[in-house]
Amino acid sequence: MAWKNEDFFSWYLRLYKEIDFADWSTFNAILWFMWKNRNKAWKEQTCSLPSSTVFAAKDCITELFQISTRNDLSRTRQIQRWHWIRPPEGFYKLNCDAAVFPQLGKWGLGSVIRDHNATVIRCSTSFRDGIHDIGLAESSAILEGISLALSVGIERIIVESDALVIINELNKNGPCFLSCNDTLCSIKLISINFVSCSFMYTPRSNNRLIHSLTNLKTNGNGRLPTSLYTIAAMDLE
Repeated sequence: MAWKNEDFFSWYLRLYKEIDFADWSTFNAILWFMWKNRNKAWKEQTCSLPSSTVFAAKDCITELFQISTRNDLSRTRQIQRWHWIRPPEGFYKLNCDAAVFPQLGKWGLGSVIRDHNATVIRCSTSFRDGIHDIGLAESSAILEGISLALSVGIERIIVESDALVIINELNKNGPCFLSCNDTLCSIKLISINFVSCSFMYTPRSNNRLIHSLTNLKTNGNGRLPTSLYTIAAMDLE
């Protein structure tokens, strides 16, 4: 795909004809996220790492493809599901999330464990220095959460996250080439200690509690902060 004797527009159109639709979509998503990252660097004097830009683009495309391949009924159900779903009796649900704060040079992790009655069993938050890689942050949140679940003696766990690329990597058997590969391997090693452990994707809109918990910018392990009781109740509506 040489540039010789071609302007960019001609090369771009030729590329469209030579690669499949999935690769074409990913290529354009990466270009778009690169442009967003450039604007962020110009306006805010900070930017994401290249690996984070690629991760965000792939996450976006994967989610779009999943939505586009659902039938109309599935899409309607997905739209209507705006709340946290209780696990089956005898199981616990672990929700994890991460947030990166580039201007502060910090990242936040959050995890919350609830039973089939929606009772919060345990939650944790971490506020750490120096990472801009959202893939590593999201996988670290899952590692922290699943370690917490194991430490309190939980045997059957359903792990949910809105990081679709990370969930897909945890559910496949092949090699992983993400920057957070070591963290994903640690998660898989810990998961074999449970009687049952599954990894599932959930949209952020289905779990407002963990999103709010992650953005507290604090370190803690134990009870749910009283300031989030109302949001926990809203998750069930």
